[in-house]
Amino acid sequence: MPIAAALIALAALSFTCSDSSPGAPLASSAPSVISHEARVDEDNGQIVFVSVVLSAPARAAVEYENEFAGKFRTAMTETAVEHLIPVVR
Repeated sequence: MPIAAALIALAALSFTCSDSSPGAPLASSAPSVISHEARVDEDNGQIVFVSVVLSAPARAAVEYENEFAGKFRTAMTETAVEHLIPVVR
């Protein structure tokens, strides 16, 4: 899927254990990403789901950029090891 591949190429996963505000510094003990995958929703091509598995529980968000529209960041998830983050294109 070229759309999902492009999104994951532009996406950066962010982790924090305390401050979820945009631009907040990452925690020094941020967990590592064990696996991640992006897929386009079968019912709505404007939504991409990014699934992430972390090495330890943490909150997560996806940061992505569009050269014409700018930079974006999803809402932070709740603390967990596995996350499914919807991204609206």
